[in-house]
Amino acid sequence: MLFEDSEVSITSPQSIIEPHKDVGCDWGRFIDSRQELPCRQPDSRLRVVAFCSFDFGFGALQEMARMHQELEIELVGIVTDDICDPKARISWKKRTWRFYPTEERVKLFQRTQDVAGELNIPFFSGSVKSTFFLTQLQAWNPDVILMYGFGQIIPEKVFRYPQLGMYNIHPSDIANKLYLGADPFGDMEKDEAISTVLTLHEVTKDVDGGAIRACTKPIFFGQKVSTKWGDLKNEMAAIVPDGNKMVRRFLTSLREE
Repeated sequence: MLFEDSEVSITSPQSIIEPHKDVGCDWGRFIDSRQELPCRQPDSRLRVVAFCSFDFGFGALQEMARMHQELEIELVGIVTDDICDPKARISWKKRTWRFYPTEERVKLFQRTQDVAGELNIPFFSGSVKSTFFLTQLQAWNPDVILMYGFGQIIPEKVFRYPQLGMYNIHPSDIANKLYLGADPFGDMEKDEAISTVLTLHEVTKDVDGGAIRACTKPIFFGQKVSTKWGDLKNEMAAIVPDGNKMVRRFLTSLREE
């Protein structure tokens, strides 16, 4: 099921914790089906936490899942937007989520949760500013966090935690200040753009302002960008292959450093 576009299914994890206000998070969910925390060995693989949303972020998550199964990395946590919880503070009305039909939002959220369940990896969809999440992050102890399409401002305690840093892939040309911020596809549509690039950069307190580490060649859509659902789905699918290659190259380079 992991790499198939299957119908929505309900996972049955052994442990589900719904965060509440007493842990600083009154929305989202945390699911962890592991019996105990794994002990880290001195020669263990690169430990990665994925922050992924949208179809293109899910594509990158699948690539990281493949690397996990191939023993290239150790995916220790999956974090996503909780687009199903009306209390979630993810600015969805200002972001690409607003172009998704409701059933597509639900389906993608469930598929992301299913990947975590099938690989036995902890899943979180609440506030990354909460004490609850910070405690989980310390337990996961990642070497690096890789983000692609995520709807919360990342606090310094999070992006400074991994020894090798936190990085974001943004679907636009950051070097030339094109389509920065929360709604790149909406901005591309207004500009009648026919192509984009993907930029991988360090996460800092400045949104899309960290040092650039990698950039793809232009990706052409074959028509002007449109946020109508059918068109947008095709546009997101068009950037997935280059995004997956970027993920694999970057994580492999970090592992070899």
